[in-house]
Amino acid sequence: MKQVISRLLIAVVLAGCTGADAPWQATPSTPTAEANPSTRVRINEPAQIIEESGPLVKPEVREFRLSPELERELQEKKRPLQGLFETAMETDKADGKINLHFSLKNISGKDLQITYGSGQKYDVWVHNEKDEVVYQWSLNKAFTQALIVRDFKNAGRIEFAEGWDLQDNEGNPVPPGQYSIVVKVMIGLEAGTISEDELTARVGVKI
Repeated sequence: MKQVISRLLIAVVLAGCTGADAPWQATPSTPTAEANPSTRVRINEPAQIIEESGPLVKPEVREFRLSPELERELQEKKRPLQGLFETAMETDKADGKINLHFSLKNISGKDLQITYGSGQKYDVWVHNEKDEVVYQWSLNKAFTQALIVRDFKNAGRIEFAEGWDLQDNEGNPVPPGQYSIVVKVMIGLEAGTISEDELTARVGVKI
């Protein structure tokens, strides 16, 4: 009998606690529309707007303009120097080859210092009538790599001698025809560049 009364009391207490006024009623942590369609979710806390602490810093762009005099001076330094050297060449045919005699002369009116970037002091090319290179003297040759500096007196002359055996780069005799032989002296200056025309000579030969 006591057990029946106890069960009835527990049932009454539980029924009274299911009302809306029960202070300890648990609220679902994540209400969903499927469980309770009338549920409305309210956010009482105001939205926080995060502002930057300071203005954006834009990169500073500065423009520099050279004076016309300085700009003209820089442009002059980029141009090849002229009126410094003169290259000449003469040829003669003997013993089944063409002998080349060419020279470089200092016509600058003053003493100069010239440089060689390697042991190669010159090169020779032979062009056929189609202006195709059929022979190059330096092909398959090795040269020491060293900077060589030497004085070149005013009106001084550096002379060279070389020969072409009338063969192409493959060692085959070239056919008869008109050919153009070009020589170039491989020098430089410590400051500035030299005009290619002043270091080059060209002569036509017929075989």
